[in-house]
Amino acid sequence: MSGHNGTPDTAAIGGVFVEIIFSTLVYGCTLAQTMYYLWNYPGDGMTLKILVGALWFLDTIRALLVVDNEWWYLVRNHANPASLEDLQGGATIPHCVVSVIVIYIVQCFFIHNIWKLLAQKDGRIVLTSIALAFATISAAAGFVFTYEATGLANESIFRILSGVIPSGSIQSVAALITDLYITVSLCVILRAAKTYTADGAQAVLSQLIIYTVNRGLLIIFVQFIQFITYVPQWHDVHMIVDMFHLHEPSCTVYVNALLAVLNVRQHLRERRQAISMLWERPAHLSVDSYLPESTSTETDVMSPASRPRSLGPVGILVTREVIVDGCELDIEHVEALANADGVSLCSDGIADMRLARSNTV
Repeated sequence: MSGHNGTPDTAAIGGVFVEIIFSTLVYGCTLAQTMYYLWNYPGDGMTLKILVGALWFLDTIRALLVVDNEWWYLVRNHANPASLEDLQGGATIPHCVVSVIVIYIVQCFFIHNIWKLLAQKDGRIVLTSIALAFATISAAAGFVFTYEATGLANESIFRILSGVIPSGSIQSVAALITDLYITVSLCVILRAAKTYTADGAQAVLSQLIIYTVNRGLLIIFVQFIQFITYVPQWHDVHMIVDMFHLHEPSCTVYVNALLAVLNVRQHLRERRQAISMLWERPAHLSVDSYLPESTSTETDVMSPASRPRSLGPVGILVTREVIVDGCELDIEHVEALANADGVSLCSDGIADMRLARSNTV
C-alpha cells in the first residue's frame, strides 16, 4: 500500500519496533532460564544439556539476525521508505530457517514426552505419529516458505507476498494444530494418572496439568495472533516486514516454554519430599517420565535409599590406660601390666608401685 505521494506506507514500522523490544525482552528470559538450568541441574544427562545448549545457540543466532535486519531497515535506510519494498535477504531467510528448526525441535521434545507417558499403552504409536505428522508438515511448510521467498528475492514485493502466502498459512495452521494436540494429550494423560496415585501425588499432578495448560495456551495464542494478523494483510506492500517476523515471537516463546518445563522440576520435587508414598503408580506410568531424567548423584532425603537403616552389631573396644609415676614403660611392660591386678614392677625391678587404672570406652 502506498501513501498519497506514491511512496510506501510506513505506518507499520512503529509496531515492528515495539515487536523488536518485546522479542529482546523475551530473549533476556531465555538467557536467564539457561543460566538457571545450568546452575541447578548440573547432573542432567549429556543429551539434555546438548538440547538446552543448542536451543540457546539458535535463539541467540535468531536475536542477532533480528538486530541485523532492523539495522538495515531503520538505520542504514533511515528516512528511505522505499526500502520497505526490498527483501533484506541477508538476514530474513536465515532467520526463517532458524525459527522453523527451533519450533520443530521443541515440538518433538513434547511429543517425546507423550511417547514416554504412553509406555505399554495401546495406541501409543498412533497418537504420537499424529502429532509428529502435524509437526513435520509445519516444518516442511516453513522450509517451503523460505525457499519460495529466496527464489522470488529479485521480484517485486507483491509477487513475493503472493507467492509465499499458501506455505506461510500452512505453516502457522499446522503448528497451531500440533501445539493444541500436544497440550490436550498431555493434560488427558496426566489427568488419567491421578487415578493411580496417592492423595499427595494428585496435588503434584494437578500442578503439572496447570503448567501444561498454561504453556499450551501461550503458544497457541501466539500462533493464532500471528496467523490472523498475517493472512488478511498479505497484499499490503509493507507486509514484507511482517513476513520477516512471521516466526519472530513464537520462536523465542517456544524456547522459553521448554526451559520452563525443565526448570520447574526442582519445585515439584521439593513438594514431593513431604510425601513418603508420593510416587505410587502403576509400572507403566511415571510422573517423572514427564520430567526429563537427571543423572545427578544427589540423594532425595525422602527416597527409600536415604531412609535410616538398623545398624548391625557394634563392637566396643575397652582399653586400659596405665599411668606409672616416675617410670617409663615400654610396650612389653604395658602388655604385662594389662594382665596385672593393680601391682607391677618398673623395668629395673627396684620398687613396687601401686598402679592407677582407668577404663576408657
